[in-house]
Amino acid sequence: MALAIPIPEKLLSFLMEKVAPVLQAEAKKLQSVPELLDDIKNEMEIAKDYLKKVEVKVDRTEDQTKEQLKLVTKLRALVFKIEDIMDDFKLLEPPKPGNQQGGGKGCFGGISDGFIEGISEFINRGSKEVDSFKDKRGMACSIVRIKKAMEKIKGKSYEESIFSLKVDPGTDRNPSEYPLYKDEEDFVGFKDRQSEVINKLDLEKEVYVKGLFVLAVWGQPGLGKTTLVQKVYENKDVRKNFSCYAWITATKPYKSVDLLKCLFKQFISNSSAGDVKETSIAKYLTPVQNESSVVIIVEKLKSYLTEFHPENRYFVVLDDVSEMEELSKILKATLVPSKSLGGRILMTTKSEHVANYWKTSTYYGEAYNLKVLSEQDAKALFNKKAFGNQGKCPRKLKSLRDTIVKECDGLPVLIEKVGSTFSTTDKWIELYHDFQINPVSKSWSKENLLFSGYHEMPYHLKPCFLYLCMFPKGCYFKRMRIVRLWIAEGFVEAKDHSTYEEAAEEYLNELVERGMVNLLKSDETGRNRTLILPCMWQHIMLPKLADLSFCQVLPKNRLTTNNHCRRLSIHKDAPNTVIAPSVRSILSFVPLNRFPISWSSPFQEAEFRLKVLDLQNAKFDTVPEVIGKLHNLRYLCMRNTRVKELPKSISGLWNLQTLDLKNTDVVELPEGIKRLHKLRHLLICHYDENNRMVPVKIHEEVFNNFKELQKLAFMDGSIHLRKVGDGSEIIDGLVPGLDKLTRLRRLAIENLTADQVKALCEALMNMEQLRSFSVSMKSNDEVLDLSHIISPPEFLERLYLRGPLERKELPKWIHKLKHLVRLRLKNSGFVSDPLEKVKVMQELLVLELDNAYDGKVLDFGFKGLRKLEVLRIKQLKNLEMVKAGENALCKLRVAEHKDCPIFEDENIHIPSQIKDVLQVFKPRTKSPKDRVN
Repeated sequence: MALAIPIPEKLLSFLMEKVAPVLQAEAKKLQSVPELLDDIKNEMEIAKDYLKKVEVKVDRTEDQTKEQLKLVTKLRALVFKIEDIMDDFKLLEPPKPGNQQGGGKGCFGGISDGFIEGISEFINRGSKEVDSFKDKRGMACSIVRIKKAMEKIKGKSYEESIFSLKVDPGTDRNPSEYPLYKDEEDFVGFKDRQSEVINKLDLEKEVYVKGLFVLAVWGQPGLGKTTLVQKVYENKDVRKNFSCYAWITATKPYKSVDLLKCLFKQFISNSSAGDVKETSIAKYLTPVQNESSVVIIVEKLKSYLTEFHPENRYFVVLDDVSEMEELSKILKATLVPSKSLGGRILMTTKSEHVANYWKTSTYYGEAYNLKVLSEQDAKALFNKKAFGNQGKCPRKLKSLRDTIVKECDGLPVLIEKVGSTFSTTDKWIELYHDFQINPVSKSWSKENLLFSGYHEMPYHLKPCFLYLCMFPKGCYFKRMRIVRLWIAEGFVEAKDHSTYEEAAEEYLNELVERGMVNLLKSDETGRNRTLILPCMWQHIMLPKLADLSFCQVLPKNRLTTNNHCRRLSIHKDAPNTVIAPSVRSILSFVPLNRFPISWSSPFQEAEFRLKVLDLQNAKFDTVPEVIGKLHNLRYLCMRNTRVKELPKSISGLWNLQTLDLKNTDVVELPEGIKRLHKLRHLLICHYDENNRMVPVKIHEEVFNNFKELQKLAFMDGSIHLRKVGDGSEIIDGLVPGLDKLTRLRRLAIENLTADQVKALCEALMNMEQLRSFSVSMKSNDEVLDLSHIISPPEFLERLYLRGPLERKELPKWIHKLKHLVRLRLKNSGFVSDPLEKVKVMQELLVLELDNAYDGKVLDFGFKGLRKLEVLRIKQLKNLEMVKAGENALCKLRVAEHKDCPIFEDENIHIPSQIKDVLQVFKPRTKSPKDRVN
């Protein structure tokens, strides 16, 4: 039994007098935390904006001192610390209303009424309040320290005290800057490409009905676009067709005034009529030299062209165009007068979007995509540069030569430079290792040709591109995986009422258009599916990742990670590595044996702040309970792992946006998942040993809280779970609350029963944003009655129906789906031709009929399905005739059949649109593991 010792009243009074002021001061400090956070957040936004400008300047110059760069690094570290504090503050549970007294005195409320009462109240609040006190007090102290550090760095202003760059921030590119000359013999296949471009200019045609002709040569950096266009520009047979010509370098940033003056000057100096020069210089060029008005210069230029070149036979090259909005205004105002008779504009650009601008404008234009060299041509070019004109590679070097050429990604400029360097030495092995470390150092590439693509990106694309550079060399990545990762990292800003997912896809498409990312595979409706980063980028950008503290790549086992890096990319299992407190994201590209947050012991501060855990293909089969402490986690992927169940502590992942459990052995989700209110993507399913999909069981109260859910695939439609005590029981029927998922964009349900169809239909009518819907009935005895849907989701693009349909026909509302591009029907039981309702759907791109029709005739009509590109017909064994008018199936490029006797009988007439592209259906050989990717 504890012994109670009385405390003298005088001692209590003394303690109150001495200690109370200290505690009150602490309470005041805690109350000021929100206000301090607002101040420091504003300071952070200013610093971030400045860092953006600084990084652009650093990208364009190498003349900065180590001290300047060191100060920028310090500022970036302070910004990271502020972000950490902001995240920590969000995780603190706000005090309950009943716990505050005296206007919010926090854990020291009531201290003025007596020290004993104050201490007692403090103790009674428990350990959570103590932890909150410690956290808030630590935040307040940290904020004060950060503010002092920023003020010390900042001085009067960032621009004055941190980074006075030698390059004037207002300095623009010189539009008359001319590229280095290259001999056309340098590049294999160069003459053929030159001839193609000249032919596309169509010089024999003097007048275009639409006026101006623009040919845009586009492709990724390093293809030799500028060199190719330069040779066309200097070709005498080309120039003789024009009365004046000009070369303009349109790389941003430039000033419109300078560009116009440059154009004006070159037109006059390069005029084919010598007597025109003196007159035009005195009358036009001299007056505009000091002119600053774009409008006045435009009018002068138009007057000059009208007077001295009335037929407007001009030839203009616009090199390295990155945007068309401003440039097109200049061109339309000056070079596209109503009397234009055959002017030509030849331009180079990295962007497919820019290249196609003139196709969609009111003027005639065409895009020419310059491709990388084939493997054979790449080897021939390298041999020529490395081994002289004979171009013969010694047998003992062929393997190394092939490796080097492969890493050059078919870029002729880079192959030429690398080949030239290898021609100067016989120490190929040593030089190859140097090439891997720094392939575009000054000695290798004078202009850092590949870096130019990164420098010219809009700032919002740069972190997205850097993120892709974290992936191992040659690693393929899926579109939606990248989209979800970018959103979790906070890189994506949704504008114009679009979703984050739509905005992220636009970012990715822009990177593809700029040639920074290569598209490997599109789906049948044209969407990007599988992409890859050119191999050279990983080599080039690794130092950049480190300089920006953006990421550390872990190629081998290390004891510690970098103390400042924000992300960790694991290329080799490293179970003994201690994760630095700065790490916020972990991406693994190897089959880890253990869950990474168990690497460090004890559990570290860094791991509490993790935002991303991408652990695909890991070998572990259990998830530690401590994962529930990752309250900041936004992305958790355990796809293709051996995990069988999730711990109950998963309920602590309050900020989780993506939970990817595809192809795991998880068969049910814990009840606590209902607390993940911010979930946007729930990916759950796997295939059994018989290659049959096994959907996941969900608790009945889960959907009441998923207001942000975008994707749900695949859930069990026949049963759900109900909490009973510490366990769960199986309940027949669809999960209640599906109708509350109003923002859902993709829904996939398996094993649905007929008595649950009506509830599903009612839920679907609330899903106005739904783009993809897939439903599979539990058996062929269960009828799918979709007539309960009165108004289908307006923007539905993909519809997959498996199971017998009510009345053995498509629902009446099918014609309302104006945006439908893909329709798959299986086991539908049609007795009349389903094309009667389908053939009017003119936006449809893919149609699949699998054991869906027992009739004898399929009729596509006179002009039905004009946009259809892919047709698959399987198991229509009673089919005897296929009809299609001349104007039907105009764009069909793939027609596949399986178990359809009609297509194997040569005596039966098949419409030519189908017959010309007909082939036997070959099932994909993907494993179940691959199928869910």
